[in-house]
Amino acid sequence: MDTLVNKMLKTIIRFLLISTTSLCLLAQDSKENADFKLAVSLYNDKLYDLALEQFRNFVSNYPNSSQAPDARFYIGLSESKLGKHDDARLTFQNFALTYPNHPKAPEAWLNAGEECLLLNNYREAGGTFERVKTFYPKSKFAPDALFKAGQAYDKIGDKLNARRVLSILIQEYKSDNLAVARLKLAELYNDDAQYEQARRECKKLLDETNDQNVKAQALFILGKALIGLERYSEAQSVLSEKIQKYKTDEKYYETLFLLGQLKIYLGDIEGALSTWKTAISESSKAPLTMKENISYEVAELLWKTGNYAEAINFYELCGKFGGSRKSEAFFKAGLMAECEGNSTLAAQDYSMAVKDTNGSIIDEKTFLFASYKSAILSKRCNEAFRYVSEFVQRFPADEVNLPELLFSGANTAYYELNDYRQSINLCENLIRLFPKSIYVDDATFLLAKSQLGLDNAKNALLVFEEMKNKYPSSELIPEVDKEIFYLKNFCKGNYDESVVRLAQLVGDVVSEKSKADIAYRLGEIYYADLKDYENAGEQYLKAINIGLPDSLQMDALLKRAKCYEMLALRKSSNKEISKTYLDKAVELYDSLLNIHSKNKFISQILPSVFKIKLSNLQNIDELRNLENDFRARAVEDVEKEQIYLALADAYLNYSDYKKAEDYYRTLIEKAKSKPIIGEALFNLGNMFNKIGNTDSAVVLLDRFLNQNPNHYKSAESADILAKILIEKGQYAKALKYIELIEDLYYYTKYNEGIESKKGDLYVAIGNNKVARECYEQSLKKIRNSISFSKNQRNIEMDILYKLGLINEKLGNYSDAKKNYLQYVTMDQTTGRAAKAYYSLANIARSQNIPELSIEYMQHAGKIETKTGVVFANASLEAADMMFDEERYQEAVEKYNIALTQAKDDTTRRHVMSRIAICYFRVDNIKEAEVKASEFGKLYKKSDVYDFLAEFEFERGKYYFRKSVSDKAMEYFRKVVRNYGKAKIVPEALYWLARVYELEGKTQEAISVYDSILNKYNNSPIIYRARLSLGNVYYNLEKPELAAQQYKSILENEKSPPNITQMAMSNLIMTYKDAGLYEAALDLARKYIERYPDDPEIIDKKIDIGVIYQKLGYYDQSVLHLQSLIDAGNSSVEAELRYYIGEAYFYKGDYQQAIIEFLKVPYLAGRRGKMDWISAAYYMAGQSYEKMAKFDQAITMYQQIIERKDTDSEFKVAAQKEINRVKKLLESKK
Repeated sequence: MDTLVNKMLKTIIRFLLISTTSLCLLAQDSKENADFKLAVSLYNDKLYDLALEQFRNFVSNYPNSSQAPDARFYIGLSESKLGKHDDARLTFQNFALTYPNHPKAPEAWLNAGEECLLLNNYREAGGTFERVKTFYPKSKFAPDALFKAGQAYDKIGDKLNARRVLSILIQEYKSDNLAVARLKLAELYNDDAQYEQARRECKKLLDETNDQNVKAQALFILGKALIGLERYSEAQSVLSEKIQKYKTDEKYYETLFLLGQLKIYLGDIEGALSTWKTAISESSKAPLTMKENISYEVAELLWKTGNYAEAINFYELCGKFGGSRKSEAFFKAGLMAECEGNSTLAAQDYSMAVKDTNGSIIDEKTFLFASYKSAILSKRCNEAFRYVSEFVQRFPADEVNLPELLFSGANTAYYELNDYRQSINLCENLIRLFPKSIYVDDATFLLAKSQLGLDNAKNALLVFEEMKNKYPSSELIPEVDKEIFYLKNFCKGNYDESVVRLAQLVGDVVSEKSKADIAYRLGEIYYADLKDYENAGEQYLKAINIGLPDSLQMDALLKRAKCYEMLALRKSSNKEISKTYLDKAVELYDSLLNIHSKNKFISQILPSVFKIKLSNLQNIDELRNLENDFRARAVEDVEKEQIYLALADAYLNYSDYKKAEDYYRTLIEKAKSKPIIGEALFNLGNMFNKIGNTDSAVVLLDRFLNQNPNHYKSAESADILAKILIEKGQYAKALKYIELIEDLYYYTKYNEGIESKKGDLYVAIGNNKVARECYEQSLKKIRNSISFSKNQRNIEMDILYKLGLINEKLGNYSDAKKNYLQYVTMDQTTGRAAKAYYSLANIARSQNIPELSIEYMQHAGKIETKTGVVFANASLEAADMMFDEERYQEAVEKYNIALTQAKDDTTRRHVMSRIAICYFRVDNIKEAEVKASEFGKLYKKSDVYDFLAEFEFERGKYYFRKSVSDKAMEYFRKVVRNYGKAKIVPEALYWLARVYELEGKTQEAISVYDSILNKYNNSPIIYRARLSLGNVYYNLEKPELAAQQYKSILENEKSPPNITQMAMSNLIMTYKDAGLYEAALDLARKYIERYPDDPEIIDKKIDIGVIYQKLGYYDQSVLHLQSLIDAGNSSVEAELRYYIGEAYFYKGDYQQAIIEFLKVPYLAGRRGKMDWISAAYYMAGQSYEKMAKFDQAITMYQQIIERKDTDSEFKVAAQKEINRVKKLLESKK
């Protein structure tokens, strides 16, 4: 009994203990759940800081709770929401590493990547996203993670990794992002110039998706890829299709912009303008940047084509958008407006260019220049000078823009403001900073004039005289001489000396000395010191009338005449008054000559009176009378030389070249004055040049230049000599004179564009490399100039054209193309433009881009048609290229134009025959026969023998295409029979052999091919004949004979590239079939190296993997094929994985083979060119059989039968395998 009670007590105690423990545990569970739910509720209510604290407390209080991992995950989420992204990143990473098997582990890696993105750590983000796929390849988050990894890598420019992860995504997953990923992959391929891959990805998208947004983007990327592939017509079609179909797409305006750029590249400037103007007219919904860019590019095109007024409108339109190009656009508008002479509008545009420049791109030079222009044109001149000073401080070494700016400012200061000090300051700055500038003599002249403006005649005279010494050949020297004459003859002399002389004169008056002497001396003071010629003349007259001594009488009379002469010069602005004074001077001079003909003063009088009378001559008869009068008088040699020179110049002006030459030669041979000899040499040499006696001109001008290197005509002489020698083809000698101008006469107008002049001469000499350097230097100077003028545009055009010619000669076709394209953008009307297009066409043709060549040739033809100047018959060449490219309908149009331009019978026959053949080839047999008949009636058979043979040949080709073999054979035989000597015969025989092939008459085909090779070995058709003969032997399973033909093609350097490629490909197949695997492997490698851009190149790469297997290199085969998968060849993934399986199968590793075979349906999942999935199941079954696992083998074969898209032949074969295996199993029982 006690025992029973004890047992019962123990049971009760045990029950109580268990109950108590359960109750405690239950209480704890309730609190734990409540705490977790509270934390989650706080998070859901967006109280993230409280939630974070609660989750942390939960983890601390319940570290072993089953909810602790979730709490840790929520900690990361809360930290992220609070912006603690680095903490969140670590939390998610630690979660994923601590709980790798937790359902949220993949999401944790994804979130960690997101946090890296928020921290702008894109590389780490990419790697973190990739871990989702690495650790959890079957996770639903894997596709999204790969997509985001691609975006992250792309963000930092890691295109390689971006392409890699996106390729994995496309190959291995089905995802909502798949289309977007493929678009991005295509973009990346474009960025890396892998245009063919980009094109393929886009084509797949266009073929497989119904998403119109994706299609729109794919068309845009495809257009760019086609441009990269130089398939321009296709690109235009694709971009035009996108524009027409997807006007609301986000890339609509970008597509219009791209299409315009493409048209410019194709030389279609009008088309580009039209496209871009359409974009602007529809741009209400366009992004601001795109509106800006398009309107700016339209403006640029318009100014380049010389349409300045319309360019202004589009520059201003661009500026009004207020974007980053605002300042640049308004500045260009200002330049154009100023160029058009609209200074008011220019001032407004310049002002807008420098107003509110925040967010607008404008460099500091342009800003200062625009500010200066705005101020100057708005008459805020002092403000303008501040900008000039700032420009000097900021860019003191800018030798292109600063000299012009300083001189412009100095001119404004002098002429508009009379601010002579400012003018002096700016001129001195220019002379100091740029002593070799072309403006330096102008600045020196203006500096002297400004000194005069300050009444500082002494300093002005010093500057003028310094200018004569420093810049003796300046065009301003005649003006300088006038100024010096003026200063010496019209500005008051030494004041102190004048006072002394006046004091002495007063003393003599007081002492009552001779009044005549006093009047004469007073006249001298007026004449020499005060330059008061009117009063001087009166005093001289007074002295003469009072009774001046004979010793001074003649001097007073002479000086009185001089006074009238000087007064005439002073009053030269008033012709009537000036003439009055001159008449008085002449009257006095004549009286002196008549009265004192033998006086010693006669030599002083005669030159003066002669020059005055010379200036008033009305005709050559008066000149001859004057000459006779002069020659009748005795004159000193020095004065005679002056008069001879004046007579020579006068006769030259009247075109009496013989008389002029006589006087010039007399001076050259007998004159004692070097300056006069120099004048005579130059003037006579220049005269000979003008009348065409260039040999004499060269001798005289060269002598002049050697004797007078510092004459005011020296620079002009060098320029004339250079031009004459260029005409004579003596380019090296001409170059020396051009270099002389550059070195010694850099300040003259002849130094303008000197680099381009040197370039022309180096071209003529044959030194194209140095010529190019000269042109590029000249172009750089123009493009570095902030200002603009119409002449500047013309010079730029000229240089661009010449650069194109040189680069073309040097074989720098890329640069030549760039130069020519820039040129035709500026010129669409002249013969030069047609020649530039013609050169562009030839370059494109040499680069094997016939499509582009045709485009350029068509533009050349249009210009020829407009101008009527046909220099190369571009229409005919364009037609011939279209004919060669099999664009027969377009060719007919061009041939019809060429027919109207044909100038000889040979051209007409060629054109008419091509028109007929075009109709044959587009299967318009009716029109072809009409044209052929017209042609036949116009000419004798003997004259057009070859053309008539071609027509028969084309009839045969027509029936060949229509599969009417008997008719085709009839016409080909007719060519051979009736036109046995025609050029087309070998080709007719070739097609006759092709007919035999189609008819199954193999031996006859072989016989004809052999006859071509034996009889017509110089015909281009032999390469195709040899290829076809090889194919015949290959099909007859005669690999040795086939290989012989293919090798013959490969060994002949003259074989056409396309035939060579096909022969090489066929020879690889032949070697494989013949078991010559080493030879096949070597040739496949050469093929890949030689034709890397072949669209089917992947097949050759796969061949290498398969050949490795044939050679027993199974591991190498696997590595090679796997590398092709890794490279992203998704379209052939099934095939690649199948062959990897085969490698393991033939290696004897059947277990691995099964795995690889099953990857075909499970990972590749695409049928491909053939049914690789069924083939893989079949080989998996074979592998199981090798392992004696027959039930599994049957299962594999059954998979083939159950698949819906399995070919019927495969199903039948699979059923046979199942039956065979079952019989095998039954036989073993």
